[in-house]
Amino acid sequence: MGLFSGWNRIEKLLSRRTLLLAATVGISTAMLPLHATDETANVWGGEHVAMELTGTGANLDFDCAEGTITEPLEVRHDGTFRVAGTYRRERPGPVIGNGNGAVPAVYVATMKGNAMELQVMLVKDNETVGTFKLSRGDPGHVMKCR
Repeated sequence: MGLFSGWNRIEKLLSRRTLLLAATVGISTAMLPLHATDETANVWGGEHVAMELTGTGANLDFDCAEGTITEPLEVRHDGTFRVAGTYRRERPGPVIGNGNGAVPAVYVATMKGNAMELQVMLVKDNETVGTFKLSRGDPGHVMKCR
């Protein structure tokens, strides 16, 4: 009987450790929403880019383009996010009809504190439009093609 009761204790201990490990893994892969209630926390910018977070994603302004993130930004525990959106190139001068239409894009970011590195990729051509460095609270420095 002593051998079986010892085995039962080991099984219970392993079971508890498994649950603790599962809970830890669950926390480490949890997603945190990026959108904040403080208005300045929702503004990110840098050279050639300005981004304003919304309740449903974000609006971006680039020198000669604009973008929209069409889903909530949820940051993984490791400080990254990957979200879908659109990207629309602009050009100077008059626009005929609707101009250039928006195309599907993917926005991939890595965040550390108040800094973000954002990469914009077009889905159809797998083209990387650019990589931008943004800071929280910075309105951005954008020169439009007008």
